[in-house]
Formats: sequence, structure tokens, C-alpha cells
Amino acid sequence: MSSRKTKKKEGDDKCAQRTFSNVFFDFEQMQIQDCKEAFTLIDHNRDGFIDKEDLKDTYASLVSDSLYWIDYAFF
Repeated sequence: MSSRKTKKKEGDDKCAQRTFSNVFFDFEQMQIQDCKEAFTLIDHNRDGFIDKEDLKDTYASLVSDSLYWIDYAFF
């Protein structure tokens, strides 16, 4: 069986330099605020993460709102 570990070549002693980038520099303040508001709307349980339950709740909310407006507009 072969080993999954890779052998080091000579000269591989240098560690790669990690660079950090802040993607928020690419956006205007208003765009960042819009993203934060959208996140808050989707994060139903307010835990700071969007999980499966948050997505289910958001979808259910969108569907029920759509059905309301369809009923209102056409019937």
C-alpha cells in the first residue's frame, strides 16, 4: 500500500505567505448595509448563522406571502 503522505522536496522548507483580503473594500457602504439587512431577514433564529432551518423558514414565509398576494390580486 502506498502512503498518503507526500515527500518533501529539497527547498520546500519555506512556508507560504498568507495574505489577507477584505472583500468589503470592493463594495460601497450602501451595498454592505443591504447585504447585512438581507442576512438579518434570512437568519430567523438570530444566531449569526444561516442554517437549514433558517432557509426553510424563509422559503415558507415567501410562499405564504406569495399565496396571500395571489389570492388578493385574483380573487
